[in-house]
Amino acid sequence: MARLGFVGRIARAIRNVIAPPPRPPREPPQEPPREREPRGDLYREIWKDNRGQGSYRKNLKVFHAVVDPIEPDPGERLELWESYVTHINRPRGRERRQSTSNMFWRDSGIDPADFNWQAWREAMGYTGKRRSRTP
Repeated sequence: MARLGFVGRIARAIRNVIAPPPRPPREPPQEPPREREPRGDLYREIWKDNRGQGSYRKNLKVFHAVVDPIEPDPGERLELWESYVTHINRPRGRERRQSTSNMFWRDSGIDPADFNWQAWREAMGYTGKRRSRTP
């Protein structure tokens, strides 16, 4: 781009005052964001929304092994899955996972002693030499 010099800059300033540059077109108002409709696997949607840790498939297998024998209703199983991910997979409360005051155990009515903790540790990736030695 060539330099306009002193006179060129004055001419450009006068041109901008007389005929200002055109305004950018107004954008149409945007629609409010819609709720995302769950498409396929509702269990996976809950897992993603709660940012589950460990292996999704292995955690789901552990969950179904415990919940399916006691809960035949699929809607209730989804609610229990959300409770499982929130309170067992990624605990957000003060209660420890194996405590009977943990909300998952209260929601499901299962005793933590009946839970397969070894399979859960494998699903979470808590294996190897540094893992807890608890049964």
